[in-house]
Amino acid sequence: MNRYRLTLAAAVCSALSLYFMDGETQHQLDNVAKANASAVSPTTTTLQAESSATENGEKETIDVEQSIDLEADNKELKLAFESPFPERTNLFQAPKRQGRGRSQAGGQSETSVELLGFVNVDGQRVALSIDGLVTTIAEGDEAFGIEVISIQPPSVFLRRGKQRWQASFEN
Repeated sequence: MNRYRLTLAAAVCSALSLYFMDGETQHQLDNVAKANASAVSPTTTTLQAESSATENGEKETIDVEQSIDLEADNKELKLAFESPFPERTNLFQAPKRQGRGRSQAGGQSETSVELLGFVNVDGQRVALSIDGLVTTIAEGDEAFGIEVISIQPPSVFLRRGKQRWQASFEN
Protein backbone atom coordinates (compact mmCIF):
# COMPACT_ATOMS: atom_id res chain seq x y z
CA MET A 1 0.00 0.00 0.00
CA ASN A 2 2.86 2.38 0.79
CA ARG A 3 4.50 1.61 -2.56
CA TYR A 4 1.25 2.50 -4.29
CA ARG A 5 1.01 5.81 -2.44
CA LEU A 6 4.64 6.67 -3.16
CA THR A 7 4.12 5.90 -6.85
CA LEU A 8 1.03 8.08 -6.83
CA ALA A 9 2.96 10.90 -5.14
CA ALA A 10 5.73 10.58 -7.75
CA ALA A 11 3.15 10.83 -10.53
CA VAL A 12 1.70 13.95 -8.89
CA CYS A 13 5.20 15.45 -8.68
CA SER A 14 5.77 14.70 -12.36
CA ALA A 15 2.46 16.26 -13.32
CA LEU A 16 3.17 19.36 -11.22
CA SER A 17 6.62 19.78 -12.73
CA LEU A 18 5.18 19.49 -16.24
CA TYR A 19 2.56 22.05 -15.32
CA PHE A 20 5.10 24.52 -13.91
CA MET A 21 7.45 24.01 -16.87
CA ASP A 22 4.68 24.90 -19.32
CA GLY A 23 4.68 21.41 -20.83
CA GLU A 24 8.35 21.34 -21.85
CA THR A 25 9.54 17.80 -22.45
CA GLN A 26 13.29 18.41 -21.97
CA HIS A 27 13.25 18.50 -18.18
CA GLN A 28 13.99 15.38 -16.15
CA LEU A 29 13.24 14.50 -12.60
CA ASP A 30 16.36 13.44 -10.70
CA ASN A 31 15.04 12.59 -7.28
CA VAL A 32 11.55 11.18 -7.55
CA ALA A 33 9.87 9.49 -4.62
CA LYS A 34 12.56 10.16 -1.99
CA ALA A 35 10.94 9.82 1.37
CA ASN A 36 12.82 10.05 4.61
CA ALA A 37 10.47 8.33 7.01
CA SER A 38 12.78 8.72 10.00
CA ALA A 39 12.98 12.52 9.74
CA VAL A 40 9.29 13.05 9.10
CA SER A 41 6.33 12.38 11.38
CA PRO A 42 4.74 8.96 10.82
CA THR A 43 1.65 10.41 9.16
CA THR A 44 3.34 12.85 6.75
CA THR A 45 5.64 12.05 3.85
CA THR A 46 7.51 14.76 1.94
CA LEU A 47 8.63 14.09 -1.60
CA GLN A 48 11.13 16.33 -3.35
CA ALA A 49 11.58 16.53 -7.08
CA GLU A 50 14.18 18.64 -8.85
CA SER A 51 13.84 19.65 -12.45
CA SER A 52 17.00 19.85 -14.53
CA ALA A 53 16.84 23.58 -15.28
CA THR A 54 14.50 26.54 -15.26
CA GLU A 55 14.49 29.58 -17.51
CA ASN A 56 17.10 31.27 -15.27
CA GLY A 57 19.37 28.23 -15.27
CA GLU A 58 18.61 27.45 -11.62
CA LYS A 59 17.35 24.16 -10.32
CA GLU A 60 13.84 24.32 -9.00
CA THR A 61 12.71 22.09 -6.14
CA ILE A 62 9.07 21.21 -5.68
CA ASP A 63 7.97 19.84 -2.31
CA VAL A 64 4.81 17.80 -2.22
CA GLU A 65 3.46 16.90 1.18
CA GLN A 66 1.02 14.04 1.42
CA SER A 67 -0.69 12.75 4.50
CA ILE A 68 -0.37 8.98 4.80
CA ASP A 69 -1.72 6.90 7.63
CA LEU A 70 1.17 4.48 8.10
CA GLU A 71 -0.32 2.93 11.21
CA ALA A 72 -3.41 1.77 9.34
CA ASP A 73 -1.24 0.19 6.64
CA ASN A 74 0.82 -1.75 9.16
CA LYS A 75 -2.14 -3.19 11.02
CA GLU A 76 -3.14 -6.67 9.98
CA LEU A 77 -6.79 -7.39 9.60
CA LYS A 78 -7.76 -10.27 11.78
CA LEU A 79 -10.80 -11.95 10.34
CA ALA A 80 -12.01 -14.98 12.19
CA PHE A 81 -15.24 -16.87 11.73
CA GLU A 82 -17.18 -17.44 14.89
CA SER A 83 -20.02 -19.91 14.67
CA PRO A 84 -23.32 -18.57 16.03
CA PHE A 85 -23.87 -21.99 17.64
CA PRO A 86 -20.43 -23.29 18.72
CA GLU A 87 -21.92 -26.33 20.46
CA ARG A 88 -23.29 -27.65 17.14
CA THR A 89 -20.82 -29.59 15.01
CA ASN A 90 -23.09 -29.95 11.97
CA LEU A 91 -24.79 -26.63 11.24
CA PHE A 92 -27.13 -28.16 8.65
CA GLN A 93 -28.65 -30.76 10.95
CA ALA A 94 -31.70 -29.71 12.92
CA PRO A 95 -30.98 -29.50 16.65
CA LYS A 96 -32.55 -32.11 18.90
CA ARG A 97 -35.11 -30.67 21.22
CA GLN A 98 -35.58 -31.86 24.72
CA GLY A 99 -38.58 -34.15 25.01
CA ARG A 100 -41.52 -33.02 27.08
CA GLY A 101 -43.14 -36.40 27.67
CA ARG A 102 -45.96 -36.51 30.19
CA SER A 103 -47.16 -39.60 31.99
CA GLN A 104 -50.71 -40.72 31.49
CA ALA A 105 -52.78 -42.62 34.02
CA GLY A 106 -52.06 -45.98 32.35
CA GLY A 107 -48.30 -45.60 32.80
CA GLN A 108 -47.76 -44.67 29.15
CA SER A 109 -45.81 -41.56 28.34
CA GLU A 110 -47.42 -38.95 26.11
CA THR A 111 -45.22 -37.68 23.30
CA SER A 112 -44.75 -33.98 22.74
CA VAL A 113 -45.64 -32.79 19.24
CA GLU A 114 -44.86 -29.29 17.99
CA LEU A 115 -45.65 -27.85 14.56
CA LEU A 116 -42.55 -26.23 13.05
CA GLY A 117 -43.70 -25.43 9.53
CA PHE A 118 -44.69 -26.63 6.09
CA VAL A 119 -42.39 -27.89 3.36
CA ASN A 120 -43.16 -28.33 -0.33
CA VAL A 121 -40.52 -30.86 -1.46
CA ASP A 122 -41.75 -33.95 -3.32
CA GLY A 123 -45.27 -32.93 -2.41
CA GLN A 124 -46.52 -31.02 0.58
CA ARG A 125 -45.09 -32.12 3.93
CA VAL A 126 -45.34 -30.87 7.48
CA ALA A 127 -42.30 -30.30 9.71
CA LEU A 128 -42.91 -31.56 13.23
CA SER A 129 -40.86 -31.83 16.38
CA ILE A 130 -41.80 -35.10 18.04
CA ASP A 131 -40.17 -35.51 21.46
CA GLY A 132 -37.36 -33.22 20.35
CA LEU A 133 -36.70 -35.00 17.05
CA VAL A 134 -37.39 -32.94 13.93
CA THR A 135 -39.00 -34.79 11.04
CA THR A 136 -41.04 -34.06 7.93
CA ILE A 137 -44.13 -36.15 7.23
CA ALA A 138 -46.31 -36.22 4.11
CA GLU A 139 -50.09 -36.40 4.24
CA GLY A 140 -51.18 -39.96 5.07
CA ASP A 141 -47.74 -40.98 6.43
CA GLU A 142 -46.81 -41.81 10.00
CA ALA A 143 -43.64 -41.25 12.07
CA PHE A 144 -42.98 -41.97 15.76
CA GLY A 145 -46.62 -42.95 16.25
CA ILE A 146 -47.97 -39.65 14.84
CA GLU A 147 -50.02 -39.83 11.63
CA VAL A 148 -50.72 -36.80 9.44
CA ILE A 149 -54.37 -36.92 8.38
CA SER A 150 -54.48 -33.73 6.30
CA ILE A 151 -52.33 -30.69 5.64
CA GLN A 152 -54.15 -27.37 5.25
CA PRO A 153 -51.67 -24.53 5.95
CA PRO A 154 -51.51 -22.87 8.46
CA SER A 155 -52.85 -25.93 10.27
CA VAL A 156 -52.49 -29.70 10.12
CA PHE A 157 -54.71 -32.53 11.41
CA LEU A 158 -52.83 -35.22 13.34
CA ARG A 159 -53.70 -38.57 14.92
CA ARG A 160 -52.04 -40.64 17.63
CA GLY A 161 -53.87 -43.91 18.16
CA LYS A 162 -57.54 -42.95 18.60
CA GLN A 163 -56.79 -39.33 19.52
CA ARG A 164 -57.15 -36.69 16.79
CA TRP A 165 -56.30 -32.99 17.00
CA GLN A 166 -55.50 -29.95 14.93
CA ALA A 167 -52.09 -28.27 15.27
CA SER A 168 -51.52 -24.77 13.97
CA PHE A 169 -49.19 -21.84 14.46
CA GLU A 170 -51.82 -20.07 16.55
CA ASN A 171 -51.97 -22.72 19.31
